[in-house]
Amino acid sequence: MRGVSFVFAGSLLFAVACGGSQPAAEAPPPGAEAPPAGGEEAASETPAPPPTKPFEELTQEEKFAVMKKVVVPTMKPLFQAQDPEKFKDFGCVTCHGPHAKDGKFDMPNPELPKLKFSDNLKSHKEKTPEMLTFMMEKVTPEMAKALNMPHYDPATKKGFGCGGCHTHDM
Repeated sequence: MRGVSFVFAGSLLFAVACGGSQPAAEAPPPGAEAPPAGGEEAASETPAPPPTKPFEELTQEEKFAVMKKVVVPTMKPLFQAQDPEKFKDFGCVTCHGPHAKDGKFDMPNPELPKLKFSDNLKSHKEKTPEMLTFMMEKVTPEMAKALNMPHYDPATKKGFGCGGCHTHDM
């Protein structure tokens, strides 16, 4: 029975956390500094506080500042603790893909693993259970906080969830 409860609770948590795609990001406005594209960020090691307005209400310049000063310094140590070798060069490209080097930061990123909700994430639970748990328990809540967004609410289809970064089959 405990396994069933865990699966149900995990599925419920993932369903709640996994919606909400983000508006496409654009290249920085003229005169604004784009965040570095690779893992060689000059971002500070200590994250700045999250923005006072929700991310979608920020100007493009403010969004780039949040990514550089809040998101990268928050996410980099989480990802590197999860898999130091795979994420040793954590940076914009890690999530936004190689197009970040060209100033294109569109999300969700189809180059990230596509989530399969049609099988209730069974394939992800079997293939990469540690990564799935990491994403559900660490990445999604920390990104929501870093962007000053609520967690995704399936009833309103608003907030930050898995669909902010990943494409999915629903």
